[in-house]
Amino acid sequence: HGAVWLNKLAADYPAQYINVGIAEQNMASMAAGLALCGMRPVIYSINNFLILRAYEQITHICSSKLPVLMVGVGAGFAYSSDGPTHHGVTDLGAMLQLPCAIYNCSDGSMSRWLGAQDWDTPTYIRIERGTMPDLHESAKFTEGYKILRMGNTVIVASGAMVREAARAAKTYMSKYGVVDLYRIKPFPMALSDALSTKKVLCVEDNLGAPIAGELGKNGIAALSLAPPGFMYKYGGRDYMHR
Repeated sequence: HGAVWLNKLAADYPAQYINVGIAEQNMASMAAGLALCGMRPVIYSINNFLILRAYEQITHICSSKLPVLMVGVGAGFAYSSDGPTHHGVTDLGAMLQLPCAIYNCSDGSMSRWLGAQDWDTPTYIRIERGTMPDLHESAKFTEGYKILRMGNTVIVASGAMVREAARAAKTYMSKYGVVDLYRIKPFPMALSDALSTKKVLCVEDNLGAPIAGELGKNGIAALSLAPPGFMYKYGGRDYMHR
């Protein structure tokens, strides 16, 4: 039956809601057809099922420059207790290979603002599972990054890890700055100039440390803290992070 919170959307907009069941490949193909008919489809699922299961279809969406908004829920270890089949740690690396915009949301205000935009190109937005307090006061997110605080060494984080980075900087590393990098692609070039240092600690929960790789392309030597492989453990997200 899908996500329970979608029931209200289905009831309020029955002509604009299609539940395809556990068939992400069909969902992506249907979205491509709707986009070719002039519509602006939004497809939604747990992020690794959305991206990895339908990767061939999404490749065609992106190569054809179709205006499909792809929303993946459960970035990183959000579905921690469901095991490695549900851990969203490889989708970002896969999507960076395709010609599309990529956003990784760190709070609800960002998710709401990005989701409300009228995207005219393929766009992938990663959102959190559940509700988290807002980090940002800004009503617009156009720069691609937000500097939360400056420091001699800067922690660049994304998604749920921004909150962890801010907490660590406040508690243990008072001289460290914190940056929320929420637009992964196209990479916000202005960030390289905005940083007062080239010393960056990149905190992310993706295999292959793709965010650190993007920073490296822009002349920033980023030491990455990212999982070295799949986690075959079960527990809450905090437990997985520890």
